Amino acid sequence: MQKLKKGTTKSAFNASPKNISKTILNLIFTFLVFCITFGDTLGQGCLPAPVPFIESFSSGVIPNGVGGSNCWTSSVTSGDGWRFTGNPGYSVANNGRSAGTYAWIDFSSTDVGVILQVQDIMVLGLSNPTLTFDYYSDADPAFGSNTPNQMYVEVLDQIGSWNVIASYTSQTVGWETQTVSLAGLGIFGVVSIRFRGESGGASNDYYNDLLLDNVSIADAIGGGCLTTYGTDVQQHCDSYVWIDGNTYTSSSNSATHILTNVAGCDSVVTLDLTIDYSTSSSTTETACDSYTWPLDGNTYTSSGTYTYSSSGGGSGPGTSQTYNYTGSVQTYTVPAGVTSINVEAWGAEGSGNEGEGGYVSADLSVTPGEVLEIYVGGQGVGSTAGYNGGGQGGSSTIGQGGAGGGASDVRRGSYTLNDRIIVAGGGGGTAGNCGNNTAEGGHGGGLVGMSGCVFSCSNCQYTGAGGTQTSGGIAGPTSHGSCSGNNNGGFGYGGS
Repeated sequence: MQKLKKGTTKSAFNASPKNISKTILNLIFTFLVFCITFGDTLGQGCLPAPVPFIESFSSGVIPNGVGGSNCWTSSVTSGDGWRFTGNPGYSVANNGRSAGTYAWIDFSSTDVGVILQVQDIMVLGLSNPTLTFDYYSDADPAFGSNTPNQMYVEVLDQIGSWNVIASYTSQTVGWETQTVSLAGLGIFGVVSIRFRGESGGASNDYYNDLLLDNVSIADAIGGGCLTTYGTDVQQHCDSYVWIDGNTYTSSSNSATHILTNVAGCDSVVTLDLTIDYSTSSSTTETACDSYTWPLDGNTYTSSGTYTYSSSGGGSGPGTSQTYNYTGSVQTYTVPAGVTSINVEAWGAEGSGNEGEGGYVSADLSVTPGEVLEIYVGGQGVGSTAGYNGGGQGGSSTIGQGGAGGGASDVRRGSYTLNDRIIVAGGGGGTAGNCGNNTAEGGHGGGLVGMSGCVFSCSNCQYTGAGGTQTSGGIAGPTSHGSCSGNNNGGFGYGGS
Protein backbone atom coordinates (compact mmCIF):
# COMPACT_ATOMS: atom_id res chain seq x y z
CA MET A 1 0.00 0.00 0.00
CA GLN A 2 1.43 3.38 -0.98
CA LYS A 3 2.05 5.70 1.93
CA LEU A 4 0.77 9.24 1.74
CA LYS A 5 3.18 12.08 2.23
CA LYS A 6 2.33 14.81 4.65
CA GLY A 7 0.04 17.41 3.05
CA THR A 8 -1.56 15.07 0.48
CA THR A 9 -5.18 13.82 0.31
CA LYS A 10 -6.25 10.28 -0.58
CA SER A 11 -8.83 10.03 -3.36
CA ALA A 12 -12.16 8.35 -2.63
CA PHE A 13 -11.78 6.43 -5.89
CA ASN A 14 -9.63 3.33 -5.67
CA ALA A 15 -7.70 3.58 -8.92
CA SER A 16 -6.30 0.09 -9.01
CA PRO A 17 -6.36 -1.58 -12.51
CA LYS A 18 -8.66 -4.32 -11.22
CA ASN A 19 -11.33 -1.92 -9.99
CA ILE A 20 -11.08 0.26 -13.13
CA SER A 21 -11.79 -2.77 -15.32
CA LYS A 22 -14.72 -3.77 -13.14
CA THR A 23 -16.20 -0.25 -13.30
CA ILE A 24 -15.87 -0.10 -17.09
CA LEU A 25 -17.57 -3.49 -17.45
CA ASN A 26 -20.42 -2.33 -15.19
CA LEU A 27 -20.89 0.80 -17.30
CA ILE A 28 -20.93 -1.20 -20.54
CA PHE A 29 -23.41 -3.68 -19.07
CA THR A 30 -25.69 -0.84 -17.87
CA PHE A 31 -25.53 0.82 -21.29
CA LEU A 32 -26.41 -2.42 -23.10
CA VAL A 33 -29.34 -3.14 -20.78
CA PHE A 34 -30.60 0.41 -21.28
CA CYS A 35 -30.36 0.18 -25.06
CA ILE A 36 -32.13 -3.18 -25.22
CA THR A 37 -34.91 -1.96 -22.93
CA PHE A 38 -35.24 1.39 -24.68
CA GLY A 39 -35.50 -0.18 -28.10
CA ASP A 40 -38.52 -2.32 -27.17
CA THR A 41 -40.64 -0.02 -25.06
CA LEU A 42 -43.68 0.02 -27.36
CA GLY A 43 -44.43 -3.40 -28.76
CA GLN A 44 -43.15 -6.90 -29.44
CA GLY A 45 -39.65 -6.89 -30.89
CA CYS A 46 -39.92 -3.23 -31.94
CA LEU A 47 -36.35 -2.13 -32.37
CA PRO A 48 -35.88 1.46 -33.57
CA ALA A 49 -36.90 1.94 -37.20
CA PRO A 50 -34.24 3.19 -39.63
CA VAL A 51 -34.44 6.44 -41.59
CA PRO A 52 -35.69 7.62 -43.96
CA PHE A 53 -38.96 6.79 -42.22
CA ILE A 54 -42.46 7.47 -43.61
CA GLU A 55 -45.95 6.57 -42.42
CA SER A 56 -48.83 7.46 -44.77
CA PHE A 57 -51.68 5.84 -42.74
CA SER A 58 -52.96 3.95 -45.79
CA SER A 59 -53.97 0.72 -44.00
CA GLY A 60 -57.10 2.07 -42.30
CA VAL A 61 -55.83 0.93 -38.86
CA ILE A 62 -53.17 2.10 -36.43
CA PRO A 63 -49.73 1.46 -38.01
CA ASN A 64 -48.05 -1.77 -37.02
CA GLY A 65 -44.49 -0.48 -37.35
CA VAL A 66 -41.23 -1.74 -38.80
CA GLY A 67 -39.58 -4.99 -37.67
CA GLY A 68 -42.14 -5.87 -35.01
CA SER A 69 -45.79 -5.69 -34.02
CA ASN A 70 -47.82 -3.04 -32.18
CA CYS A 71 -44.92 -0.59 -32.54
CA TRP A 72 -47.29 2.41 -32.59
CA THR A 73 -49.59 3.05 -29.63
CA SER A 74 -52.64 5.23 -29.05
CA SER A 75 -54.08 6.32 -25.73
CA VAL A 76 -56.50 8.90 -24.38
CA THR A 77 -57.23 10.41 -20.97
CA SER A 78 -60.83 11.08 -22.00
CA GLY A 79 -62.73 11.29 -25.28
CA ASP A 80 -62.83 9.30 -28.50
CA GLY A 81 -59.12 8.99 -29.33
CA TRP A 82 -57.30 8.70 -32.65
CA ARG A 83 -59.09 7.22 -35.67
CA PHE A 84 -57.58 5.71 -38.82
CA THR A 85 -60.65 5.14 -40.96
CA GLY A 86 -63.84 7.01 -41.79
CA ASN A 87 -64.25 10.73 -42.43
CA PRO A 88 -64.75 13.69 -40.07
CA GLY A 89 -68.09 15.46 -40.17
CA TYR A 90 -69.19 18.78 -41.59
CA SER A 91 -66.98 20.58 -44.12
CA VAL A 92 -63.85 18.91 -42.70
CA ALA A 93 -64.98 15.78 -44.56
CA ASN A 94 -64.12 17.62 -47.79
CA ASN A 95 -60.41 17.76 -46.96
CA GLY A 96 -59.33 16.38 -50.34
CA ARG A 97 -58.03 13.00 -49.13
CA SER A 98 -59.78 9.64 -49.07
CA ALA A 99 -61.06 8.08 -45.86
CA GLY A 100 -58.59 5.60 -44.41
CA THR A 101 -55.52 7.45 -45.74
CA TYR A 102 -54.88 9.71 -42.73
CA ALA A 103 -55.19 9.71 -38.94
CA TRP A 104 -57.63 12.05 -37.18
CA ILE A 105 -59.18 13.01 -33.84
CA ASP A 106 -62.98 13.06 -33.65
CA PHE A 107 -63.52 15.83 -31.09
CA SER A 108 -66.68 15.88 -28.97
CA SER A 109 -66.03 18.49 -26.23
CA THR A 110 -64.60 15.86 -23.84
CA ASP A 111 -61.20 15.13 -25.38
CA VAL A 112 -58.13 15.33 -23.13
CA GLY A 113 -54.68 13.83 -23.69
CA VAL A 114 -55.34 12.20 -27.08
CA ILE A 115 -51.95 10.61 -27.76
CA LEU A 116 -50.48 8.84 -30.80
CA GLN A 117 -46.95 7.57 -30.09
CA VAL A 118 -44.69 6.86 -33.05
CA GLN A 119 -42.36 3.86 -33.17
CA ASP A 120 -38.87 4.72 -31.90
CA ILE A 121 -36.63 5.99 -34.71
CA MET A 122 -32.85 5.51 -35.06
CA VAL A 123 -31.29 8.90 -35.91
CA LEU A 124 -27.69 8.06 -34.98
CA GLY A 125 -25.26 9.57 -37.49
CA LEU A 126 -27.74 11.99 -39.06
CA SER A 127 -26.49 15.53 -39.63
CA ASN A 128 -29.88 17.17 -39.20
CA PRO A 129 -32.68 14.72 -38.30
CA THR A 130 -35.96 16.40 -39.21
CA LEU A 131 -39.62 15.50 -38.68
CA THR A 132 -42.18 16.52 -41.30
CA PHE A 133 -45.91 15.82 -41.37
CA ASP A 134 -49.10 17.05 -43.02
CA TYR A 135 -51.49 18.78 -40.64
CA TYR A 136 -55.15 19.85 -41.13
CA SER A 137 -57.04 22.14 -38.77
CA ASP A 138 -59.40 23.89 -41.19
CA ALA A 139 -62.64 24.11 -39.20
CA ASP A 140 -66.21 24.21 -40.49
CA PRO A 141 -67.52 27.83 -40.77
CA ALA A 142 -70.03 27.05 -38.01
CA PHE A 143 -67.08 26.82 -35.56
CA GLY A 144 -66.90 30.61 -35.63
CA SER A 145 -64.10 32.44 -33.84
CA ASN A 146 -63.76 29.96 -30.99
CA THR A 147 -60.35 28.81 -29.76
CA PRO A 148 -59.13 26.06 -32.13
CA ASN A 149 -58.30 22.57 -30.96
CA GLN A 150 -54.58 22.07 -30.39
CA MET A 151 -51.84 19.65 -31.48
CA TYR A 152 -48.50 19.19 -29.71
CA VAL A 153 -45.38 17.33 -30.83
CA GLU A 154 -43.45 15.88 -27.89
CA VAL A 155 -40.11 14.08 -27.46
CA LEU A 156 -39.04 11.78 -24.63
CA ASP A 157 -35.99 12.95 -22.65
CA GLN A 158 -33.38 10.99 -20.69
CA ILE A 159 -35.32 11.08 -17.42
CA GLY A 160 -38.50 9.75 -18.98
CA SER A 161 -40.40 13.03 -19.34
CA TRP A 162 -42.23 14.18 -22.48
CA ASN A 163 -41.26 17.66 -23.62
CA VAL A 164 -43.16 19.83 -26.13
CA ILE A 165 -40.96 20.72 -29.12
CA ALA A 166 -43.69 22.14 -31.38
CA SER A 167 -47.27 23.33 -30.83
CA TYR A 168 -50.04 24.12 -33.29
CA THR A 169 -52.84 26.22 -31.83
CA SER A 170 -54.16 28.03 -34.91
CA GLN A 171 -56.30 26.89 -37.82
CA THR A 172 -54.70 25.96 -41.12
CA VAL A 173 -55.78 26.71 -44.68
CA GLY A 174 -56.39 23.17 -45.87
CA TRP A 175 -53.51 20.73 -45.49
CA GLU A 176 -50.21 22.30 -44.42
CA THR A 177 -46.80 20.56 -44.21
CA GLN A 178 -45.04 21.17 -40.89
CA THR A 179 -41.28 20.77 -40.26
CA VAL A 180 -39.64 20.19 -36.85
CA SER A 181 -35.90 19.79 -36.21
CA LEU A 182 -34.92 16.80 -34.04
CA ALA A 183 -31.25 17.77 -33.79
CA GLY A 184 -29.83 16.96 -30.36
CA LEU A 185 -33.03 15.35 -29.11
CA GLY A 186 -32.17 11.65 -29.44
CA ILE A 187 -31.15 9.40 -26.56
CA PHE A 188 -28.12 7.37 -27.61
CA GLY A 189 -29.14 7.98 -31.22
CA VAL A 190 -32.81 7.00 -30.75
CA VAL A 191 -35.70 9.47 -30.71
CA SER A 192 -39.19 8.83 -29.30
CA ILE A 193 -41.96 11.10 -30.65
CA ARG A 194 -45.66 11.43 -29.96
CA PHE A 195 -48.52 13.62 -31.13
CA ARG A 196 -50.90 14.90 -28.44
CA GLY A 197 -54.26 16.49 -29.27
CA GLU A 198 -56.23 18.66 -26.87
CA SER A 199 -59.59 20.40 -27.11
CA GLY A 200 -59.49 24.18 -27.38
CA GLY A 201 -62.37 24.26 -24.90
CA ALA A 202 -65.20 25.27 -27.25
CA SER A 203 -68.53 23.52 -26.72
CA ASN A 204 -68.72 23.00 -30.49
CA ASP A 205 -65.13 21.81 -30.93
CA TYR A 206 -66.50 18.96 -33.05
CA TYR A 207 -66.43 21.40 -35.99
CA ASN A 208 -62.60 21.43 -35.72
CA ASP A 209 -61.41 17.82 -35.98
CA LEU A 210 -57.61 17.56 -36.38
CA LEU A 211 -56.06 15.46 -39.17
CA LEU A 212 -52.52 14.02 -39.50
CA ASP A 213 -50.81 12.43 -42.50
CA ASN A 214 -47.41 11.53 -44.02
CA VAL A 215 -45.31 11.46 -40.84
CA SER A 216 -41.70 11.43 -42.02
CA ILE A 217 -38.26 11.48 -40.39
CA ALA A 218 -35.23 12.00 -42.59
CA ASP A 219 -31.87 13.76 -42.68
CA ALA A 220 -32.13 17.33 -43.93
CA ILE A 221 -28.47 17.50 -44.96
CA GLY A 222 -27.04 20.93 -44.29
CA GLY A 223 -30.53 22.04 -43.31
CA GLY A 224 -31.53 22.13 -46.99
CA CYS A 225 -32.43 18.79 -48.59
CA LEU A 226 -35.45 17.03 -47.18
CA THR A 227 -37.62 14.38 -48.78
CA THR A 228 -41.19 15.53 -49.33
CA TYR A 229 -44.31 13.40 -49.66
CA GLY A 230 -47.63 13.76 -51.45
CA THR A 231 -50.69 11.84 -52.63
CA ASP A 232 -52.03 11.67 -56.19
CA VAL A 233 -55.80 11.01 -56.10
CA GLN A 234 -57.14 9.48 -59.34
CA GLN A 235 -60.42 7.87 -60.45
CA HIS A 236 -60.68 6.09 -63.81
CA CYS A 237 -62.70 3.50 -65.69
CA ASP A 238 -61.29 -0.03 -66.19
CA SER A 239 -57.57 0.89 -66.18
CA TYR A 240 -55.09 3.72 -65.62
CA VAL A 241 -51.47 4.30 -66.66
CA TRP A 242 -49.70 6.20 -63.85
CA ILE A 243 -46.52 8.32 -63.88
CA ASP A 244 -44.47 5.21 -63.07
CA GLY A 245 -45.43 3.73 -66.46
CA ASN A 246 -47.43 0.89 -64.94
CA THR A 247 -51.01 0.06 -65.95
CA TYR A 248 -53.34 -0.42 -63.00
CA THR A 249 -56.57 -2.40 -63.43
CA SER A 250 -57.72 -2.37 -59.81
CA SER A 251 -57.95 0.24 -57.07
CA SER A 252 -54.75 0.91 -55.13
CA ASN A 253 -53.48 3.20 -52.38
CA SER A 254 -50.02 1.70 -51.87
CA ALA A 255 -48.08 2.34 -55.11
CA THR A 256 -45.35 4.98 -54.79
CA HIS A 257 -43.06 6.80 -57.21
CA ILE A 258 -40.08 9.08 -56.54
CA LEU A 259 -39.81 12.42 -58.33
CA THR A 260 -37.49 15.38 -57.75
CA ASN A 261 -38.94 18.41 -55.96
CA VAL A 262 -38.09 22.07 -56.57
CA ALA A 263 -35.27 21.88 -54.02
CA GLY A 264 -33.62 19.03 -55.94
CA CYS A 265 -34.55 16.49 -53.27
CA ASP A 266 -36.67 13.35 -53.47
CA SER A 267 -40.45 13.74 -53.61
CA VAL A 268 -42.30 10.51 -52.84
CA VAL A 269 -45.75 10.37 -54.44
CA THR A 270 -48.36 7.80 -53.30
CA LEU A 271 -51.11 6.79 -55.72
CA ASP A 272 -54.65 6.81 -54.31
CA LEU A 273 -56.49 5.19 -57.23
CA THR A 274 -60.13 4.18 -57.60
CA ILE A 275 -60.94 1.98 -60.60
CA ASP A 276 -64.56 1.81 -61.74
CA TYR A 277 -65.56 -0.97 -64.13
CA SER A 278 -67.68 -0.61 -67.23
CA THR A 279 -70.59 -2.99 -67.78
CA SER A 280 -72.07 -4.49 -70.93
CA SER A 281 -75.31 -6.21 -71.87
CA SER A 282 -77.18 -7.26 -74.98
CA THR A 283 -80.83 -7.26 -75.97
CA THR A 284 -82.76 -8.58 -78.96
CA GLU A 285 -85.68 -6.59 -80.36
CA THR A 286 -88.19 -7.49 -83.10
CA ALA A 287 -90.18 -4.70 -84.78
CA CYS A 288 -92.18 -4.07 -87.89
CA ASP A 289 -90.73 -1.58 -90.43
CA SER A 290 -88.70 0.43 -87.89
CA TYR A 291 -87.53 0.51 -84.28
CA THR A 292 -86.48 3.47 -82.10
CA TRP A 293 -83.90 2.41 -79.54
CA PRO A 294 -84.48 4.22 -76.18
CA LEU A 295 -80.80 4.15 -75.29
CA ASP A 296 -79.52 6.29 -78.16
CA GLY A 297 -82.81 7.70 -79.49
CA ASN A 298 -82.04 6.52 -83.05
CA THR A 299 -84.63 4.93 -85.34
CA TYR A 300 -83.45 1.83 -87.20
CA THR A 301 -85.13 0.59 -90.42
CA SER A 302 -82.94 -2.44 -91.13
CA SER A 303 -81.85 -5.46 -89.17
CA GLY A 304 -78.36 -5.51 -87.71
CA THR A 305 -76.19 -5.38 -84.60
CA TYR A 306 -75.90 -1.94 -83.04
CA THR A 307 -73.95 -0.77 -79.99
CA TYR A 308 -74.32 2.10 -77.55
CA SER A 309 -71.72 3.20 -75.02
CA SER A 310 -71.63 5.89 -72.34
CA SER A 311 -68.40 7.19 -70.85
CA GLY A 312 -70.05 9.42 -68.27
CA GLY A 313 -70.53 12.60 -70.34
CA GLY A 314 -73.84 14.42 -70.81
CA SER A 315 -76.83 13.29 -68.79
CA GLY A 316 -76.86 9.57 -69.52
CA PRO A 317 -75.85 6.60 -67.38
CA GLY A 318 -72.78 7.16 -65.23
CA THR A 319 -73.15 10.96 -65.07
CA SER A 320 -74.09 13.32 -62.27
CA GLN A 321 -76.00 16.58 -62.03
CA THR A 322 -75.85 19.18 -59.26
CA TYR A 323 -78.81 21.36 -58.32
CA ASN A 324 -78.24 24.54 -56.31
CA TYR A 325 -80.72 26.83 -54.57
CA THR A 326 -82.86 28.91 -56.97
CA GLY A 327 -85.96 29.66 -54.90
CA SER A 328 -88.20 27.62 -57.20
CA VAL A 329 -88.83 24.04 -58.27
CA GLN A 330 -86.38 22.34 -60.67
CA THR A 331 -86.80 19.13 -62.66
CA TYR A 332 -84.77 16.09 -63.60
CA THR A 333 -85.73 13.78 -66.46
CA VAL A 334 -84.46 10.23 -66.04
CA PRO A 335 -82.27 9.39 -69.08
CA ALA A 336 -82.87 6.41 -71.33
CA GLY A 337 -81.44 3.20 -69.94
CA VAL A 338 -81.33 4.45 -66.32
CA THR A 339 -83.37 2.52 -63.74
CA SER A 340 -81.58 3.58 -60.54
CA ILE A 341 -80.07 6.85 -59.35
CA ASN A 342 -78.08 7.84 -56.27
CA VAL A 343 -79.26 11.05 -54.63
CA GLU A 344 -77.38 13.15 -52.07
CA ALA A 345 -79.28 16.03 -50.51
CA TRP A 346 -78.34 18.75 -48.03
CA GLY A 347 -80.89 20.86 -46.18
CA ALA A 348 -80.30 24.61 -45.83
CA GLU A 349 -78.93 26.20 -42.65
CA GLY A 350 -80.86 28.60 -40.46
CA SER A 351 -80.23 32.30 -39.85
CA GLY A 352 -77.69 33.78 -37.41
CA ASN A 353 -75.72 31.37 -35.21
CA GLU A 354 -77.46 28.78 -37.26
CA GLY A 355 -78.14 25.09 -37.07
CA GLU A 356 -76.72 23.16 -40.00
CA GLY A 357 -79.00 21.47 -42.53
CA GLY A 358 -79.34 17.70 -42.55
CA TYR A 359 -77.71 15.33 -45.05
CA VAL A 360 -79.18 12.19 -46.66
CA SER A 361 -78.06 9.80 -49.39
CA ALA A 362 -79.99 6.92 -50.98
CA ASP A 363 -80.30 4.81 -54.13
CA LEU A 364 -83.73 5.27 -55.73
CA SER A 365 -85.47 3.14 -58.36
CA VAL A 366 -86.63 5.20 -61.32
CA THR A 367 -88.14 4.76 -64.79
CA PRO A 368 -86.51 6.07 -68.00
CA GLY A 369 -88.31 9.24 -69.06
CA GLU A 370 -89.77 9.88 -65.60
CA VAL A 371 -89.69 13.53 -64.49
CA LEU A 372 -88.72 14.21 -60.88
CA GLU A 373 -89.14 17.55 -59.14
CA ILE A 374 -86.18 18.91 -57.20
CA TYR A 375 -86.63 21.33 -54.30
CA VAL A 376 -83.38 22.82 -52.94
CA GLY A 377 -83.91 24.51 -49.59
CA GLY A 378 -83.01 28.16 -49.00
CA GLN A 379 -81.15 29.54 -45.99
CA GLY A 380 -83.13 31.48 -43.39
CA VAL A 381 -82.25 35.19 -43.60
CA GLY A 382 -82.98 37.34 -40.55
CA SER A 383 -86.55 36.53 -39.60
CA THR A 384 -87.48 35.46 -43.15
CA ALA A 385 -88.08 31.72 -43.45
CA GLY A 386 -85.90 29.71 -45.83
CA TYR A 387 -87.50 28.42 -49.05
CA ASN A 388 -89.25 25.04 -48.82
CA GLY A 389 -90.50 24.86 -45.27
CA GLY A 390 -88.19 26.95 -43.08
CA GLY A 391 -89.72 28.35 -39.88
CA GLN A 392 -90.36 32.09 -39.53
CA GLY A 393 -88.07 34.01 -37.11
CA GLY A 394 -89.22 35.91 -34.04
CA SER A 395 -90.28 39.56 -33.89
CA SER A 396 -88.92 40.76 -30.55
CA THR A 397 -87.16 44.12 -30.62
CA ILE A 398 -84.93 42.91 -27.77
CA GLY A 399 -83.35 40.23 -29.91
CA GLN A 400 -85.40 38.29 -32.39
CA GLY A 401 -84.77 34.65 -33.11
CA GLY A 402 -83.48 33.73 -36.56
CA ALA A 403 -85.51 31.95 -39.22
CA GLY A 404 -85.02 28.29 -40.00
CA GLY A 405 -83.56 26.89 -43.23
CA GLY A 406 -85.66 25.05 -45.79
CA ALA A 407 -85.53 21.34 -46.52
CA SER A 408 -84.22 19.83 -49.76
CA ASP A 409 -86.29 17.03 -51.28
CA VAL A 410 -87.15 15.06 -54.42
CA ARG A 411 -90.75 14.38 -55.48
CA ARG A 412 -92.49 12.23 -58.06
CA GLY A 413 -96.01 11.49 -59.23
CA SER A 414 -98.34 14.30 -58.14
CA TYR A 415 -95.41 16.23 -56.63
CA THR A 416 -97.12 17.01 -53.31
CA LEU A 417 -95.51 16.81 -49.86
CA ASN A 418 -96.86 13.26 -49.65
CA ASP A 419 -94.97 12.38 -52.85
CA ARG A 420 -91.52 13.18 -51.48
CA ILE A 421 -89.17 10.22 -51.82
CA ILE A 422 -86.12 11.69 -50.07
CA VAL A 423 -85.82 14.66 -47.69
CA ALA A 424 -82.90 16.45 -46.00
CA GLY A 425 -84.23 18.63 -43.15
CA GLY A 426 -83.32 22.29 -42.72
CA GLY A 427 -81.42 23.69 -39.73
CA GLY A 428 -82.93 25.83 -36.99
CA GLY A 429 -82.35 29.58 -36.64
CA THR A 430 -80.46 31.22 -33.79
CA ALA A 431 -82.19 32.21 -30.57
CA GLY A 432 -82.26 35.92 -29.68
CA ASN A 433 -80.54 35.31 -26.29
CA CYS A 434 -81.01 38.74 -24.67
CA GLY A 435 -80.40 40.73 -27.82
CA ASN A 436 -77.09 39.23 -28.96
CA ASN A 437 -78.36 36.40 -31.18
CA THR A 438 -75.79 33.85 -29.97
CA ALA A 439 -77.80 30.79 -28.91
CA GLU A 440 -77.18 28.21 -31.61
CA GLY A 441 -80.05 26.74 -33.60
CA GLY A 442 -80.50 22.98 -33.76
CA HIS A 443 -79.10 20.94 -36.64
CA GLY A 444 -81.42 19.20 -39.08
CA GLY A 445 -81.13 15.57 -40.14
CA GLY A 446 -81.36 12.20 -38.42
CA LEU A 447 -84.56 10.47 -37.40
CA VAL A 448 -85.16 13.35 -34.98
CA GLY A 449 -83.79 16.86 -35.56
CA MET A 450 -81.47 18.37 -32.96
CA SER A 451 -82.85 20.80 -30.36
CA GLY A 452 -81.42 24.32 -30.24
CA CYS A 453 -79.28 25.73 -27.43
CA VAL A 454 -81.14 26.94 -24.33
CA PHE A 455 -82.33 30.57 -24.44
CA SER A 456 -80.07 31.42 -21.50
CA CYS A 457 -81.83 34.44 -20.00
CA SER A 458 -85.42 33.63 -20.92
CA ASN A 459 -88.05 32.66 -18.38
CA CYS A 460 -88.93 29.78 -20.71
CA GLN A 461 -87.38 26.56 -19.56
CA TYR A 462 -87.26 24.95 -22.99
CA THR A 463 -85.92 25.71 -26.42
CA GLY A 464 -86.98 24.89 -29.96
CA ALA A 465 -86.97 21.14 -30.60
CA GLY A 466 -86.29 19.23 -33.81
CA GLY A 467 -88.94 17.57 -35.93
CA THR A 468 -89.45 13.81 -36.09
CA GLN A 469 -90.37 11.42 -38.90
CA THR A 470 -94.08 12.02 -38.27
CA SER A 471 -94.43 15.53 -36.80
CA GLY A 472 -92.94 19.03 -36.92
CA GLY A 473 -90.64 20.50 -34.28
CA ILE A 474 -91.64 22.53 -31.22
CA ALA A 475 -91.18 26.29 -31.62
CA GLY A 476 -88.87 28.21 -29.29
CA PRO A 477 -89.79 31.31 -27.21
CA THR A 478 -91.28 34.17 -29.22
CA SER A 479 -89.34 36.87 -27.41
CA HIS A 480 -87.44 37.64 -24.22
CA GLY A 481 -89.29 36.13 -21.30
CA SER A 482 -92.29 35.11 -23.40
CA CYS A 483 -93.47 31.64 -24.29
CA SER A 484 -96.85 32.57 -25.71
CA GLY A 485 -97.87 33.00 -29.32
CA ASN A 486 -95.33 30.63 -30.85
CA ASN A 487 -96.32 28.07 -33.50
CA ASN A 488 -95.00 24.55 -33.61
CA GLY A 489 -93.84 23.03 -36.86
CA GLY A 490 -96.01 20.68 -38.91
CA PHE A 491 -95.91 18.49 -41.97
CA GLY A 492 -93.50 20.19 -44.41
CA TYR A 493 -92.84 23.39 -42.42
CA GLY A 494 -90.87 24.50 -39.38
CA GLY A 495 -91.99 26.10 -36.16
CA SER A 496 -92.13 29.90 -35.88
